[in-house]
Amino acid sequence: MGRIAPHQHIMNLVRALPAVDVQNRLLRVRDTDLALAMLYMVEDERNTIIALAGPAKGGRVREALARLEHTRIRYDQYEQTAGIVIRMLQNTVPGSSLEAGKERRSYYRPTWRATGRNPPSSR
Repeated sequence: MGRIAPHQHIMNLVRALPAVDVQNRLLRVRDTDLALAMLYMVEDERNTIIALAGPAKGGRVREALARLEHTRIRYDQYEQTAGIVIRMLQNTVPGSSLEAGKERRSYYRPTWRATGRNPPSSR
């Protein structure tokens, strides 16, 4: 019984990281994956995660949780999905812009000063 439960690992990571980093990483996780990873959390832990994820994502995650509570989920399915969330929080998702050491790209789109509109596509 020396292994830590996945939902406890998630909570430990959430407590250890700056809130803005946690939010940025949680927003990249699919709603159903996050809900499934939160399945075995107590209500206070769920509220902590949902507060960090923001109101819009929090609402979607709560809806997904309500659906999942009426679904049969095997523990290995839960562990696999929780592992995805853990890797996202640890910043080690292979092949993604979150992978450690990779240059991050901004999603900022500049606007034209004269019109305030987005520039035309360069395609």
